[in-house]
Amino acid sequence: MLEPSARSHATFPQRSRSKPMPADCGLNSLARIACGSGRGPVILRTTADDGDKVLAAEDAGRAPLREIQYCDALAEYRKEHGLFSVTLLAARIGEELVRAATHDIAAVSEESSRDLEKVREGAAAELHELVAKREAYLCYAVAHANRGPLDPLTVSIGGDCYRRDQVDLAHVLDRSRDLARAMLRKSVVIFPDLPALHGGKKGEWIIVDENGRRIDGLSDLTVVALGALAIPQGIQFLNAQKTERLRTQGVAGRFPPENVIRPDTASPDVLSGAHWNRMVRTWQGRGHSLSYFSCAPPDLGGLSFPSSTPTGRGVATSAMRLAARYFPDRSPSSLRILVEALGGVSREVIEALIRDFGVPPTNISAFDPVPDLVRDCGSKGIRAVSATNADFYRKNLTDEYDVWINNGLGDDVLHEHVDALLNHGVRIFCGGANNFLALADRHRSLSSIFERGAVAWPDEAASGGGWTMAVLDLYKRCQRLPNGTNEQFEKEALGIISHRNSNLIDLVYDRAERSQETSIGEALWRGVDELVRRRVQKAREDEVLAPEDILRAADVSNWDLQHRRA
Repeated sequence: MLEPSARSHATFPQRSRSKPMPADCGLNSLARIACGSGRGPVILRTTADDGDKVLAAEDAGRAPLREIQYCDALAEYRKEHGLFSVTLLAARIGEELVRAATHDIAAVSEESSRDLEKVREGAAAELHELVAKREAYLCYAVAHANRGPLDPLTVSIGGDCYRRDQVDLAHVLDRSRDLARAMLRKSVVIFPDLPALHGGKKGEWIIVDENGRRIDGLSDLTVVALGALAIPQGIQFLNAQKTERLRTQGVAGRFPPENVIRPDTASPDVLSGAHWNRMVRTWQGRGHSLSYFSCAPPDLGGLSFPSSTPTGRGVATSAMRLAARYFPDRSPSSLRILVEALGGVSREVIEALIRDFGVPPTNISAFDPVPDLVRDCGSKGIRAVSATNADFYRKNLTDEYDVWINNGLGDDVLHEHVDALLNHGVRIFCGGANNFLALADRHRSLSSIFERGAVAWPDEAASGGGWTMAVLDLYKRCQRLPNGTNEQFEKEALGIISHRNSNLIDLVYDRAERSQETSIGEALWRGVDELVRRRVQKAREDEVLAPEDILRAADVSNWDLQHRRA
């Protein structure tokens, strides 16, 4: 746990005549200012209830909050972007933190004790070398888009990531802001009937210098070790604060804890997803309650499949339901499908297309810049090409297609790429990746799609399977359902994802077909956008339920996961 000794606790900067205000008090200076002359950790919090204040704690669960000076930029940021809260953990990386992060990293699968020791020693060596050369800070930022209908019992599920394209702390805050909003949109799309789940949260950790700039050059395992140290502290702090709020509201202790999901949990995402097994086992070894973390390994009570399975199933279902509505006289076996990228989600999409919908492998084309992924896919009869996004659309787009599914990195499919796809027959554009159309070009891209009579379906309405898996995992474990129920439960879970995605498309498509004002594509896109906007607005209105209604809505034994209404 990230609990340095008392002498290394952060010294909060106090406003005094002898200590002038730092020259730079912007977002990128927050870690340095918060830690002051100590090492931390310090947890900063600013919420809509705090007004212009930034409060700080030196302990995740027990220390009282106190106002901290010179961190106003965080409160200003929250207010400017309309977030309910922003939480930031900051700790200066020193010898004690290095040991805490590396000495008890857990083993995975058949990893030998010798190999495990190499992992621990390698991560420690990297960090020792880092702190010998420069000042470095570990930061973990969490954004919440809304308060939620159940206030402190609103469940906010969103991944916790580390990305190699990070620039600085401000960049991480921006991404957490955007993805917290996206998680809120996913929650109201998938479970409109369960207000307990209508919270938008996202977390990301970063290692920065004294100026808040990302420090590069650390291996994945070293970065994961730091994330495994910071994430539980942030998540426990958030839950402790909400528990305190429940006490003041007189709600705490009035419900059976085994039937309520914690308001904040950590979930796998970019980088963390590939190492989630190791991270969860590390947390278990450190004595953290696994109720703070979604997607536990199967032997620890979690589901047996990775998050890519339900995500892929949901995307495939959405694409094929759109095809059934757009091409009512064609069978799935006649459709020609192009899939961008061949990561885990795309492989699950392809498997579902073949197994569940009867699409012949020879009717599926795909591309990815990683040759090994292309070879593996090609060995199964898929027409696969090794190419980057830009190269494929410029050089390799030669065949005709009906359906395009994007599971790539996101935000990189330009208007010129969309025009090329339209010229090669694509009439269904289905999102899988975040921002499946480049944001800078999205308006022009959508205009071209609509003008050509094609339809587009946003990623947030198709790719919520992984988010849903996190919900279902926590739902199962908080009730302590026995592992023996896994096979039937997992079958039902995948069915829930398919049914809810299909029903949403039918709901919006029926309304779009009745519209006489615009093309079917524009009516469909506008319809799903307006539907989600209304639901998000309701979730953001800060109209909190009455205490008795909160207790009833939070109790998972009252949830109807099989509910078929979109």
